Amino acid sequence: MGKKFGGKKHATHKAGLSAEEIFDDAEIAFMQDDFDTARSKYIQALKLEPENPEFLSAYGAFLSETGSRDEAVSVLRKAAEVQPDAGFEKYMYLGQLLHGELAEAALRRGVDILRVDLDRSNALIASPDTEDELASHRAALSSQLSSSLCCLAEEVMSSAAAAAEEAGGLGPEAAARLTSAVEPLLAEARALDPASPEPFQNAAQLALQCGRADAAADLLRQSLGLWYRPGADEGGDEGGGDADEEEDLGSEDSGSGAGAGDEPEPPSFEFRFETARLLLELDVERDSTLGVLGGLLEENDGVPSVHLLLAEALTRGGEYDDALEAAEEGLAAAAALGREGAEPDVVTSLEELREELRELMRHGPAEPMEEGSQPAL
Repeated sequence: MGKKFGGKKHATHKAGLSAEEIFDDAEIAFMQDDFDTARSKYIQALKLEPENPEFLSAYGAFLSETGSRDEAVSVLRKAAEVQPDAGFEKYMYLGQLLHGELAEAALRRGVDILRVDLDRSNALIASPDTEDELASHRAALSSQLSSSLCCLAEEVMSSAAAAAEEAGGLGPEAAARLTSAVEPLLAEARALDPASPEPFQNAAQLALQCGRADAAADLLRQSLGLWYRPGADEGGDEGGGDADEEEDLGSEDSGSGAGAGDEPEPPSFEFRFETARLLLELDVERDSTLGVLGGLLEENDGVPSVHLLLAEALTRGGEYDDALEAAEEGLAAAAALGREGAEPDVVTSLEELREELRELMRHGPAEPMEEGSQPAL
């Protein structure tokens, strides 16, 4: 919950609690994963102050996080109507919930608000007593704007990918247009937060989408170097073709910011999953791929798609026994989630890979495959 400013009086509930106090209770319940209580409290607060933009934005965020998409869109749009020129978060959530031009427009609005907020913060003159607080505030805004620019870049790339699929591919002119639209966003994001791996990973996605696999691999290595530090048990010479290229991704000599004395904050689960997916698609940095996936499973072994990526990576290395175990663990995780929780495409891919691995294993043990080659699945 953010700091409350001003002395505005809030409506009072019949039990004696103000709307602000009920809202605070909702926020606490949300943080504690008590979703039923949180929903009830948000609704109570909004009954007392239905036009409160803070309440609307927070309730919309809650709904989007808990799966109520249509209701979330409705509440967030109302929040935007009540307070269109402040509060970037509602627009970022709308950008995730909407599609196509509507999503891009929402994200651009959120980015514009953050730019204004950062400009205002930079224009302030701090006193000795407030210098540290203001510097921290500016750094937070810069990080938020960098991340929001990356979200906008992802949406532009996603729209271009959908258009390319309809057109039968991304032609040279379309690739040039996409690059000219996305690269300035990512350059701004990198300048705002040089320590963030997100702009580099987005740039890798852009390069791959435009058919520049070598550039994509280099950019992804730069992203990895900002946060990934291989564990002592992840060494070895597997995938030896990249041994020179993989030189101490997290060392001080690499200039990565993840030096030997640092412990960089790991990116989100979703970001690291995308890292592993890109590494697997590019077929590079095999040890890093396995290390990232191992970290994800250590954090949460109930995500079937992570098991699928691990099974695919192990299959490419000829480790069919381990790959089969990973596929079976993925199917077990899907069964635990049930029909509503598991993605049907992931379950189908796991089932197909399991059968293909069983067929491969019937022909006897296979030699490990060199990186860059594919099993005859």
